[in-house]
Amino acid sequence: MNAANTPASSLASSTASMSINPSNPPAQGVHALIVRLLGPKFGCDEDLVSSHYQSALALLSSSASTSNHVQSELAIVENLQKKLIREDRAQDVAKFKDLYVRLQRLPVLQNRSEILQLFYHLSEKPGTDKHRKVAPFHAKVGGTQRSTPQFAANGESGGLSMLANSEAPSSYLSSIHEIRSHLGPGYHPPLPPKPKSPIQHLIQAKSSQSPPKKEVKGSEKALLRELIYSFQGIEGTMLKVNHQTGRFNLSEVYRQNFSPSVVQISLRLAELGWLFSQVNEFCERMAEERDIGLTAQSFVTALKNELSEFYRLLSTLEGQLQDSVSALSLQHLMVWTLEPMNRMKLLVSIVETCQGLRGGALISTIYSYLHHGDPASSETVHALLCTVCKPMYLMLLRWISDGTLEDPFNEFFIASDSKIHGDLLWLDKYSIRHSMIPKFLSLAWVKKILATGKNINYLHEVCKDTTPISGRDIVKDNLNKTSPESIFASAQSDSLLHSTIQRAYRDTSSHVLSVLFTRYKLLDHMSAMRKYLLLGQGDIIRYLLELLEEELCQSASTLFPHTLAGILETAIRSTNAQFEDPEILERLDVRLLDTQPGDIGWDVFSLDYKVAGPIGTVFGPKVMNQYLMLFNALWRAKRIEWLLSCVWRDQTVLAKMTKTVPELRPLLHIANLLCSEMIHFIHQLAYYITFEVMECSWDILIKQLKKAESLDEVIEAHEEFLQTLLRQALLDEESNELLTQLRAIYDRILEFQSIQNKMQTAAIAEAECRRADEAQLRRNERAGHYGLTSADEQMQKSRKREFVKVTLPHLKSQLKIVSQSYQDMVRTFLLQLTRSQNQALQFLSFRLDFNQHYKRADARLGTPLTFQHMRESSLLLTGSFEI
Repeated sequence: MNAANTPASSLASSTASMSINPSNPPAQGVHALIVRLLGPKFGCDEDLVSSHYQSALALLSSSASTSNHVQSELAIVENLQKKLIREDRAQDVAKFKDLYVRLQRLPVLQNRSEILQLFYHLSEKPGTDKHRKVAPFHAKVGGTQRSTPQFAANGESGGLSMLANSEAPSSYLSSIHEIRSHLGPGYHPPLPPKPKSPIQHLIQAKSSQSPPKKEVKGSEKALLRELIYSFQGIEGTMLKVNHQTGRFNLSEVYRQNFSPSVVQISLRLAELGWLFSQVNEFCERMAEERDIGLTAQSFVTALKNELSEFYRLLSTLEGQLQDSVSALSLQHLMVWTLEPMNRMKLLVSIVETCQGLRGGALISTIYSYLHHGDPASSETVHALLCTVCKPMYLMLLRWISDGTLEDPFNEFFIASDSKIHGDLLWLDKYSIRHSMIPKFLSLAWVKKILATGKNINYLHEVCKDTTPISGRDIVKDNLNKTSPESIFASAQSDSLLHSTIQRAYRDTSSHVLSVLFTRYKLLDHMSAMRKYLLLGQGDIIRYLLELLEEELCQSASTLFPHTLAGILETAIRSTNAQFEDPEILERLDVRLLDTQPGDIGWDVFSLDYKVAGPIGTVFGPKVMNQYLMLFNALWRAKRIEWLLSCVWRDQTVLAKMTKTVPELRPLLHIANLLCSEMIHFIHQLAYYITFEVMECSWDILIKQLKKAESLDEVIEAHEEFLQTLLRQALLDEESNELLTQLRAIYDRILEFQSIQNKMQTAAIAEAECRRADEAQLRRNERAGHYGLTSADEQMQKSRKREFVKVTLPHLKSQLKIVSQSYQDMVRTFLLQLTRSQNQALQFLSFRLDFNQHYKRADARLGTPLTFQHMRESSLLLTGSFEI
């Protein structure tokens, strides 16, 4: 029998002829595709073409090509995620989720499940046998269709035995034999699909015998739908909101329709709706407020972005619920909402802690959640910070680049006082809001940021400097390359923003120092302060003391500044100060301090230095008050030194009078001894203040100014210089007792000078009287009369007796009182120096008593400098220690 006359061949022919009908375009396209695949050599063989055509029709019409065998989209996504986790690619899971969300947004795709299934099979590793050839078309009726053929893993070449067990049409074998006969013995036909392994056969047999999968009950599907609605805070017929707690509860009417496990899972899932409501209500409440600030507005925007992502998830779940193939179940819903639940809990926790916060405080609170053990939570907080930090980031850029502070809601960590202008701009206009400093910025960096903007404003407003700052273009270009994320990056020292701020701070600070030291001669003004207010220019100070003595001995209420200013100009023209810079001399002036009843000119006189302009930033009001304190103390000491020099000069004159008034020698000897003690004390004190304090501190200041990198460092070095002077010159609060004792010693010296003047006046008067008596005797002798008259002689004896018996003893007693009082005060002063914690003051006590004169008079000064001795000395001085 001919093969053409068999029933099978007749059926194939009829089917082929029917399918190639021109009115059937898909069949015609399949036939044309087969002819093209066979090529020009075999495409003319109608039997071969018919055989392959029938195989193609069987493949296309089999049940394996239907959508019933395509897995649900949810199952494919879960399989892909599990596959990534099994392959230790957990970091790619988040990326896959993002890509899947983007795939869902494409409106042109209608068969996402098939595409995902294709991706899943493409991700599987191919077989080891790469030499097998696959038939152009193959079908597996009743099995699961695969997008790519699978081959045997054992490498056996028994392909024909597999073909015998396959369910392909019988014409498939005949077509292989026909092709082999045409191509020769070297041709190996392509293999049909690989059959399942024995285990797979058992699984397939059991699955074919098991009843079909039950669909979700109507009540369960309704529960799933209401759960999805509850995720948006919407209650339904089953899930009701408890208005007291705001949480969802399953109605008692429907609770009996579900098992306890389903009820428990449903209530657990419904918590997501309560969490959503908390975040959503916070956003709505903040949107109604007008003055919440830019940072809080950005926070609301970031939360709304998170809610938008949540809405996309709900849209996906709604689609899965409506898709009969996907068969969304309660367990699937738990898997889908596991990560959103954790994220929403995190958002609610952040929202609760951020209530009422704004600016940097709000950012700090959110930043505290960044370092989280869960990477997903950390990523969520990172996304929030990127949005929330944007307003502060923009403020920071404007402040660094232009010195402009755009902070309408007072959220930035730098505050500005618009009422302050001029010289006080640097010190008082800008300040730090410590409550608004984010946790990721240290105080040192905040100070650098503050100084950078202040430098720019200081140059423009105070220095009136418009010259371009070097490197500003590079700074602006680098700032344009940064992002809000860089402001809270963990590795700040390596970030571009960090290095850019450092460069901007360095460039602007260097420019400010250059302008101050070059254009405004800051160092020259500091030197002028040292010369005139700290009495470093000795010649003009000594000349001023001589010129001002008569004026300053008067009452303070009778002094006039213009009179004293004229004396100052005279002193300048008469000393080396005349060669000073004219600008410095113009700033030098006279000032009278506030007067008190009984004050004389010495108490209120002071030199002054006008510090208008940019240098006023360094020499502020507080600094100038400290200079005035130092001048007053140094001027008082210099006056005492000058008085003692005058006393010593007068004593030399009195020493010459002892030939005329020999009774004066004992008193003058006492005065000489006391004057020597006082001169030694004042000289040692002056040496200590001038050299050990002033010169050493000035040398340190110059070294610090050379190393200074910013105006703040210059101000700090200068203030430290002044504080050192105040502390070492006994003008700080801790040295009040020493200063009081020192001024008491000065008062004793003034008393001694007053007694010295009285003694000099009395001595001069007595000497003149005696010289007058001698002259009268000589005149009488020339006139022929010898001696004095009895009346004159009686008057002379009476005067001498009064001088010797009354005046000199009275002066001597006054000297002894002053001497004893002075020595007691000096010993107390030395004891206070000894117990001082300042080592320099302890050395001063050694120098003041170099020959142990006071030590022999007071045993306490001879006790070793132990802690016990210091404590006992303190108690003795206060009078609370009983011997």
